[in-house]
Amino acid sequence: MSLKKKTSALVIVCLLFLSTFTILARNFTITAQPSDYAELTGIIADSGKDTDSNSKYDYLAVSAEINITEAGTYRVEANTLQDQFGLSYYTYAYGEDHLDIGISWLNLSFYGPSIYGAHFNPQNISWIDLYAIREGYNEFLQEITNIQLSHIYNYTDFDYMASLTGAVYDQ
Repeated sequence: MSLKKKTSALVIVCLLFLSTFTILARNFTITAQPSDYAELTGIIADSGKDTDSNSKYDYLAVSAEINITEAGTYRVEANTLQDQFGLSYYTYAYGEDHLDIGISWLNLSFYGPSIYGAHFNPQNISWIDLYAIREGYNEFLQEITNIQLSHIYNYTDFDYMASLTGAVYDQ
């Protein structure tokens, strides 16, 4: 009898380990069921955007692909960047627009100078949430997690807010 209990416990532990490993091994994890209105496809596009032509990124621009089955206003929110060591940097970005039926993209931008100021090299986004805007309220539809960026961005590629030059002037 005792051997059966030990074997059963071992089987349960192995199954739990296997299911955890399977979830962690995926590029992203869907943590909510897609809705009848729209769903995130799990595909993103990202790039650094230089808006002031100084060869430094002012924004980390991300576009999330969405399959729209009911036209309407939708919102994506993204939170927390992670680096190659698993360290996190809390930041927030969102994008909202009216989208028609079919495959669409929603854009959001992380502020570059804050990435520079944190000396953080982002490799992935912890999560992206999709909402439908219905009668002025955000209706949660879906979340994907651990979304890989196209490459690791170095914080020195981003613009900085201000720096002291050491020069002081008195008029």
